[in-house]
Amino acid sequence: MSWENEIVVRDVTNAGLVVSDRVGRDAATQIDLEEALEASRYSSHPYATQPKEWPSSVEVVDHWELPPVLVERYNAAGGEGTALCGIFPEIRRAWATVDNSLFLWRFDKWDGQCPEYSGEEQAICAVGLAKTRPGIFVEAIQYLLVLATPTELILVGVCCTGRGDGTDPYAEVSLQPLPEYTIPSDGVTMTCFTCTSKGHIYLAGRDGHVYELQYTTGSSWQKRCRKVCLTAGLGSLVS
Repeated sequence: MSWENEIVVRDVTNAGLVVSDRVGRDAATQIDLEEALEASRYSSHPYATQPKEWPSSVEVVDHWELPPVLVERYNAAGGEGTALCGIFPEIRRAWATVDNSLFLWRFDKWDGQCPEYSGEEQAICAVGLAKTRPGIFVEAIQYLLVLATPTELILVGVCCTGRGDGTDPYAEVSLQPLPEYTIPSDGVTMTCFTCTSKGHIYLAGRDGHVYELQYTTGSSWQKRCRKVCLTAGLGSLVS
């Protein structure tokens, strides 16, 4: 080994010792999580909850009952099966599923409407909402409802109609089936969706991979919808 290499090795070794010593001292100053949780039982500890006389961190301004049709459907299922719920702030709607049925209703006020979509045979296991990409669908379809069952991935058009005076752009919401935009899940159960402002749809599979659901106008020989795995080649990089 040349003297230049010996100097480099010595410098790297010394640097490693300095870094290890610094990390060790920093770690020694950190509070152990178990000790912190135990100490939080005492009001004098910084991790203790706020005093009772303080105002609450979250205040319930109002609450709304679930739509009767949804409650009836859930009770009819005996509290078993698959049931999910969430909100779509973009269209001012809350949603819930009971097995293969999905319900939508206003979460900011009750207008007596709770449309149901039940076009699938399998139970719905994930739900998402995506803004449509321009030039793919008719102008009336502004959003896409993304549904996953154990066997299929389904896109459903969402049409929003506002009031005549322009005060409520989401006064009415209707769902438009898109049978040509349904593809098999290929044995992968999707657990959740996320969508970008430009209309890209990403899916998390129970197999540990991330997928993108791509769609186009299509043609007589080309599929209009397909699922692409984005992490198939990353296993060797993160293992």
